[in-house]
Amino acid sequence: MNILTGGNKNISNGVRIILFNTILILIFSLIYWIIAQFDINAFKKLDRRENFINFIYFTSTSLSANVFHSIEPVSNLARGFVSLQQIIVLYEIVAFMTNLPLFSFKPFINYIK
Repeated sequence: MNILTGGNKNISNGVRIILFNTILILIFSLIYWIIAQFDINAFKKLDRRENFINFIYFTSTSLSANVFHSIEPVSNLARGFVSLQQIIVLYEIVAFMTNLPLFSFKPFINYIK
């Protein structure tokens, strides 16, 4: 039973959104940390010596569009992943507002048919 896809009807949309965002923040924080390990100049004022909490902070502020201006992606790879994160958030907002499961390709498949 996967609560992210709406398999459990007893769990409210709010709980699913909180769970999804927590997982999203942790995944992207890890991605940004890995990018910083290989490219010391990938982020302005954030490098591999930073505490992992700073990467979580950057990810959560990017997720909420409350950008922390002293940290910003500089490399194309870092900017690409920040853009991907924002696209996922936009999809999440649409899914929430239209009551779609977070990971459902049915609407797109039905639209193509």
